[in-house]
Amino acid sequence: MEENRLTLPDWPKKVFKDQRVRDIVSGVTVHFYFDKKVRSHTLTEIKRNFPEKLIMYTEACTGVDKENRVILGSWKRGEVYAKNIIENMRHWVSSWIDWNIALDITGGPNWIDNFVDSSIIVNSERDEFYKQPMFYALGHFSKYVPPNSKRIGSTMGNMKGIKNVAFSTPDGGVALIILNLNEEEKAILIEDPKKGTTTINVSGRSINTMKYWNI
Repeated sequence: MEENRLTLPDWPKKVFKDQRVRDIVSGVTVHFYFDKKVRSHTLTEIKRNFPEKLIMYTEACTGVDKENRVILGSWKRGEVYAKNIIENMRHWVSSWIDWNIALDITGGPNWIDNFVDSSIIVNSERDEFYKQPMFYALGHFSKYVPPNSKRIGSTMGNMKGIKNVAFSTPDGGVALIILNLNEEEKAILIEDPKKGTTTINVSGRSINTMKYWNI
């Protein structure tokens, strides 16, 4: 089952009315393109109604319906990826998949001229490839949140422009990912009931990962 948030949660509700379908379908997969139009709480509603089902994000890209399909070095698009992953992981999404491994400098090739941006851009004329900010945004999750990690509760008080998500990792550690969308540096107070309290400063317009162990 694959759709956008626009059809959630109504579409899974209709499909899973048939118990035979509910028994054989493992989960719901979502594309990220209309996330700005529909609140993420629709994902939580799916999980509440169908707790045995996975929720996976299976397609995402930037540069859709834009004059500049590819923007080399766009930090804003890296922030879009990080913000979307954090938001969705906080609402029961278990995996998030970028649409393209790599594209050329025009955002292709594509058989229907659907040119978009990618985390890696290949310049074949110069025999080069460029790792975009989106690539490094993805790295905060792919490197520090390995398979079998479990999301754990985290809050950020009333700090505007700060997004976060935390995970318990298989090695017994905790990975805390913080996105600062503000222009200025922010002091972040981290309180862990097992580990204690510390304060870190995160630069403006930055993505940060803290990894620690409760030992």
